[in-house]
Amino acid sequence: MKRITIISIVTASILLIGCGQGNNSTASNETIEHKTKTQEIKEIIQHSGEDAKNIVQEIGNNIKTSISTAVNASQTTVEDAVNMGENIIKSIIPVPSKNNLGNDNNITNNGNESSVSENGIPEVFSTKCSGCHGTYGKKKALKKSEIIAGQSKNELISKIKEYKDGTRSVAGMGTLMKGKVSELTDADIETIASYLSSLK
Repeated sequence: MKRITIISIVTASILLIGCGQGNNSTASNETIEHKTKTQEIKEIIQHSGEDAKNIVQEIGNNIKTSISTAVNASQTTVEDAVNMGENIIKSIIPVPSKNNLGNDNNITNNGNESSVSENGIPEVFSTKCSGCHGTYGKKKALKKSEIIAGQSKNELISKIKEYKDGTRSVAGMGTLMKGKVSELTDADIETIASYLSSLK
């Protein structure tokens, strides 16, 4: 009987130990599963945070670009307005050459004489054209016109005369150009065209 009792106790112990290990195994699996899910959630949150950060940075960059573009546009507009104002004043009040102050023929520049500045630029071009087209005719006037430097002399003469007659208007600038060139003589037009066609 003792033997049966001992065998029963050993069997019961083995069963109890086996059952306990099953519960521990299930608990271990649940713990591992919980840790895995927690890690996945942390990774999702981390990636979401990075995505949100990237989106916010992209929006910030777009805003900076928009502001920069607006500032540049307003500066260009102000610069163009100042140039236009200077040109209007120059067309109303002739500017004499530095070398010929006091010489009435050069102040009125009635077509009898084409004076040239120290740097080789005709005065008539400096007073009538350079404010919008640049000193060397390589600037798009008010960011609208074509570059006039390097065009053929005959083409330039033709275009200037068309503006003077009021029959030419490029990018809506016909009226402004007519006002600028209306008082130019044929000699002035020839001087301007010769100067611009010599530039490359």
